[in-house]
Amino acid sequence: MSSAIVQELQSGIAGNYAFTAAATLWIAGYLETVTTEINVIWLKRQTGTSLLFVLNRYSFLLSLLVTFMVSFPGESTDQECNSLHLIILIAGFIASATTDALFALRVYAIYDKSRSILVISSFFLLSKWVMGTMSSVLIKGISTTGYPIQAIVKCADYIENNNVYDRVQLGIPIITLAFEVFMFILTLRKTFHHSFEMKRLGESSISQVVLQDGILYFLIQLVLGVLDATAKGVQLLVRSKAVKNLGFSVPFFNIVPNMLISHLMLNLRTFSSPEATDSMVQSTEGQQYSGMHFATNSFLGNIGAPLDRGDFEEEDWDGHE
Repeated sequence: MSSAIVQELQSGIAGNYAFTAAATLWIAGYLETVTTEINVIWLKRQTGTSLLFVLNRYSFLLSLLVTFMVSFPGESTDQECNSLHLIILIAGFIASATTDALFALRVYAIYDKSRSILVISSFFLLSKWVMGTMSSVLIKGISTTGYPIQAIVKCADYIENNNVYDRVQLGIPIITLAFEVFMFILTLRKTFHHSFEMKRLGESSISQVVLQDGILYFLIQLVLGVLDATAKGVQLLVRSKAVKNLGFSVPFFNIVPNMLISHLMLNLRTFSSPEATDSMVQSTEGQQYSGMHFATNSFLGNIGAPLDRGDFEEEDWDGHE
């Protein structure tokens, strides 16, 4: 067996291991949070952000399930593989776009619907989405039937223009990291002092949730993004298939943001629910419950606010009318 075939098989095996590990992580996170999702999303009044959350979560689940179908041994045709590949691309694009949108809307809301933040965020996101679309156009799914790699995967990707594809693939994590640095700085600027002051006073605040989840999201994405960009940059320079094994972080780079934005949304909804507010007030032994307010409108709905008990009672009353 030639060294090229061995490298291809090794790359396929490494990719399957990485995908399986990342998918297992996502499924475990989903099973852990599905009860919370039912309570704070499905049983509450639907808003624009809750619909984005559902679309984000379940388009990603669809992408994950179809990827499982093509990532393991079996027989197929080129037409079948290309159709499955299109489903993965479309579902994955929807999941990625809604993840970015929810992340941007959170910052947009805590900055009282700042248009400048919306414009800058839109620039980053449109750039990323254009690159993602270009990448999708250059690749299609083909059957591995009759090839040695059939023992590893049922379908494979065929890239029509490697030079353009590699450059676009390198640009995506770079744009993503730039967007996330921008979001993180804005989140830190808005929440750090408020969170610190609430902690000093012994009170609980939603700013602590936003800050903690924001830091977690940023640090994980920073590590994965640097690994992904490094792997793609080295591959672009070296032009060796063996370098593809450096891309083990790619499944995590796709899966972890989806997990984290779901975690953040559910945390915000749980923290700002009337039940959680009552519990928080009782546990602080008479201390005033305080929170950072998010801007809200008919589309945003309750992305994390209002946090005032009276606002919730009014919202619930309106929902029953």
